[in-house]
Amino acid sequence: MSLNDVLIQQLQKVLQNNLNTYFRTATEAEKTPDKVKFFAQKQLDFFITGLAKESPELQKLWAKGHPYHATLRFNATSRFYDVLITTAD
Repeated sequence: MSLNDVLIQQLQKVLQNNLNTYFRTATEAEKTPDKVKFFAQKQLDFFITGLAKESPELQKLWAKGHPYHATLRFNATSRFYDVLITTAD
């Protein structure tokens, strides 16, 4: 069982908003790809864990971890990263 596309898009918007808010005042040295990706993955894990707690079926299915990963893409226009949620498949 996987999450539907609408939910994934909503999660991407929330993650993007959190990244923009958290790193808005950060210096360039603090906005490294590794730090931004770590923050995005940590946020995604938090939200996915919350969803799994509401569904016993997801808890069983994702007992060893969920299949979703936060991926970054640099946006030259905004000079920041766009978040994409991908699966391990």
